[in-house]
Amino acid sequence: MKTIQINIYKFDELTEIAQKKVLNVFHDINVTWDWWQSVYEDAACIGLKIEAFDLNQNTLRLRLIHGVDFHIVQKRILDNHGKNCDTYKIAENMSKLSYEESISKLSQAYLDMLKKHYEYLLNEETVKDTIRANDYHFLLSGQLFSVNDFETVKDTDTSDFFVVESPKRANPNQIFENLLSYNGKPCAYTRGEAIKKAKTFEGKAVKIKDFDFKKYHVL
Repeated sequence: MKTIQINIYKFDELTEIAQKKVLNVFHDINVTWDWWQSVYEDAACIGLKIEAFDLNQNTLRLRLIHGVDFHIVQKRILDNHGKNCDTYKIAENMSKLSYEESISKLSQAYLDMLKKHYEYLLNEETVKDTIRANDYHFLLSGQLFSVNDFETVKDTDTSDFFVVESPKRANPNQIFENLLSYNGKPCAYTRGEAIKKAKTFEGKAVKIKDFDFKKYHVL
């Protein structure tokens, strides 16, 4: 039995090309959960409930929480929101506005908050920070490495021929890097190259017909 060594890398250790691949895959990592929750909680703290929003339609539904007086909302905004906040500026003039006008302006303010927060979470530097914080490791190609995604198998025709199964998220249209390995040296092969390499490996004959290329995602 032989042990195959696969080199794995942190994001900042990858090449620029590999980093771009990672960022393309993880571009929405920060918005795959309830990313809007902090904004909802901010509204609730001043006595407002965001019922729904749609960034594409540029809409947001806002109402008073049951039992909360609008004057309380105004006071909480002035007490807790900074003077540079749009909500603070609205609260300063609430006495001159109707209820409907105040709700409309606050709805727009909270919609703007959600837009800015969403854009921040999609920002490339923010995505990088999340990748670093999660301590992800990658193959040289930029594919995410996970022990559970890999399986080492031995070909029945030779004890010297090993294949490492590719990640489940791998793109079958790309040549995989670091997935086929000989004597611990990671390489990348197409199907034809793998057959040629297997046939000539240390001069030993290998029955390629018995090898399941589809199962192990070799192109």
